[in-house]
Amino acid sequence: MGADLNNVMALREEAGKLALKLNNGEPGILAGPDAPGCMLASLTAAPDGTVPLWGQTGSFIVNVKSMRVRINMGPLRHQCTLYAVDEFQRPCR
Repeated sequence: MGADLNNVMALREEAGKLALKLNNGEPGILAGPDAPGCMLASLTAAPDGTVPLWGQTGSFIVNVKSMRVRINMGPLRHQCTLYAVDEFQRPCR
């Protein structure tokens, strides 16, 4: 999507309407792997190990000095979790 914010927001709105339609018009919380919104996110996720596009979910690893960090991106910019990949006592290289 080339980080085109207007296009991303339009597509996100369209995806929300599609999820609502797939959920029989019920807004409810989209929870569980079979919920329409969750299925939509998983089917459009970036391949594992690939940096996701703007608004796309995905998981990848970056190196920060001597530590590997897994970054899990949610569908919104602020939905991001970071995890140290290696054990704490592992020697630095």
